[in-house]
Amino acid sequence: MKKFACVALSTALLASMLAACGSSASTTPAVSSADTSSDTGASSTEAAASTGAAADGSLHVAMNTDIQTMDVHKTNNDYMVPLNIFDRLFEIKTNADGSTELEKSLVEDYTVSDDGLTYDFTLRSGVTFSDGTPLTANDVKYTFTRMLALPDSVQTDYASAIAGAEAVMDGTATDLEGIQVIDDTHFTVTLSDPFAGFLYELATASCSIMSEKNVEEAGDQFGMDCSKTIGSGPYVVTSWTRDSSIVLDANPNYWGEKPSVQHVEISIVPDSSTMSMMFQNGELDILDCDYIDAAVVNSTYKTQYADDIVTSNRLGTTYMALNENVEPLNDVKVRKAIQMAIDRQTILDTVYNGDGSLVDGIYPKGLIGYTGDNEGWLKYDPEQAKSLLAEAGYADGFTMEIAADNSSSDSTLLVIQIVQQYLQQIGINAEIKSYDPASWLDLRKSGDMVSFVSSWTADYNDPDNFIYTFFGTPEKSNVRSLNYFNTDVMSRVAAARGIVDDTERLTEYAAARESAVYHEGRGVFTVKCDVALPCATQNELRLEDAKALVENGCIAVAEGANMPTTLEATDYLREHGVLFAPGKAANAGGVATSALEMSQNSMRLSWSFDEVDAKLKQIMTNIFHNIDAAAKEYGMPGNYVAGANIAGFLKVADAMEAQGVV
Repeated sequence: MKKFACVALSTALLASMLAACGSSASTTPAVSSADTSSDTGASSTEAAASTGAAADGSLHVAMNTDIQTMDVHKTNNDYMVPLNIFDRLFEIKTNADGSTELEKSLVEDYTVSDDGLTYDFTLRSGVTFSDGTPLTANDVKYTFTRMLALPDSVQTDYASAIAGAEAVMDGTATDLEGIQVIDDTHFTVTLSDPFAGFLYELATASCSIMSEKNVEEAGDQFGMDCSKTIGSGPYVVTSWTRDSSIVLDANPNYWGEKPSVQHVEISIVPDSSTMSMMFQNGELDILDCDYIDAAVVNSTYKTQYADDIVTSNRLGTTYMALNENVEPLNDVKVRKAIQMAIDRQTILDTVYNGDGSLVDGIYPKGLIGYTGDNEGWLKYDPEQAKSLLAEAGYADGFTMEIAADNSSSDSTLLVIQIVQQYLQQIGINAEIKSYDPASWLDLRKSGDMVSFVSSWTADYNDPDNFIYTFFGTPEKSNVRSLNYFNTDVMSRVAAARGIVDDTERLTEYAAARESAVYHEGRGVFTVKCDVALPCATQNELRLEDAKALVENGCIAVAEGANMPTTLEATDYLREHGVLFAPGKAANAGGVATSALEMSQNSMRLSWSFDEVDAKLKQIMTNIFHNIDAAAKEYGMPGNYVAGANIAGFLKVADAMEAQGVV
């Protein structure tokens, strides 16, 4: 039986966009280009959430290609417009800390049977489509029946769990037996088997609720003619000029909170330089950075518009898979050596311009249930990698193949080349062999592929879409890049899909993997430790976390991100004798390394890893001495928050004085 191992290279790539400077109106319209299911590659479409609009209350944005249809059953790419003209039963809410949660939308209330098979839904009363027609439970049933029955539907997976779905798909039934309409606002959905991710599927663009009357009357023009395509969402499409522009206006009959932007104009601009120029000239209020060359984004926008950039998590992971049945990859020391030989941070910085984060597994940050408790074990250590190879009997290295799909994104192909270089440094000759997509997939299915680099992006925001996809069945594992065969793990993962209670389900996922850890509650800071290093998002360490750390005997907290600790938590930690190093000092390593890189470039030098590491260590040592000395000099010994502020202020003041400014 063949086994495969997975090496996570980078994950949770960040979507980024810019709001135009100088906007006279600050708004938050519903417009979004989020499309996590359109591209399973690492460079999938970036989400655009706006922060500014023109003075007249309108919003001007751009896309690089026109949509093909507004009918979500016939596309898995064009979601920007449908997301705003249709509503769904549920939505995914993104919290300030980057976490996500399920939120009711068209559904007012629901219950789930004890066996996890039957869902009883009550719709919001008074919801209408944009033409004034009431939205009813019949429209819901019609939507999912059509999703399954439509000959050219590309979304059947999202309704396949419903009882009777197979019969509708193969044409032996026209009525979807799993959905029973009780009255206009009340209906039940019965599944063939318990599936905990079902509600999260209902929150995808694919499950946008349609008007039966509108779809039937529009016929083939539904989704193609904006005058014949309506929904219950916050906007209606009032104009669509192919390959030129799309115009949306606020839906006067919208049931929810009215959008603050009444008029949205979407320009179709294929040329990235032209799009960038339009933004610079004030013709666009929003610029999706995914459409612009990365070098321009880094050199121009991240410097000139640093305060106007908005980012969000994309639920995708780029990873490397290794066949455990192929010598010498069947030796765990060799697989560990490969993991430790790859500098994932450099890949993230060079390929993805630092717009993302690293995880030590397949599960991305931002996905519901992510805690980060299992992070930190995977380290870049080429010397240790060489030692492991020697211990395994491969001191002189060996030759292996990395299979590449020649249709992969440029970023994925570049990652493969960089991995090849890192493996070469520890004596492994990694030969890249390119295959056409069909041959590449066939080789994966055969179980004979040695290794490959690929990406997976969540189709819906639930752990099941990652864990079951990679570990659920041999068939899924073959197709979805891991080819991992452990019957015990697979049976437990399959069983976990039927556990409706999320806490119980996450606990089961953790139990299925020896390396996984799940802690009920908010997360890691309730775990007893000597040193805590908040390194994820702003305000992740809160007052209740600080109290838990103090109670558990933590002696020091050092920030590894920008303001991950709230002010209340900071004060509490300091008041209770915990040494606290603020991010402006403790998290200066990244800035320092960038400065070292610029120094190398200006001097036309190339420093080794050890040289850079030694210089960085000295810089961080000096930073500590400076903040410690400043705190003591101004009568606050041990107060590194004050010391960092004072030391930083003095450095700026001295520089100003030296320049003759003061």
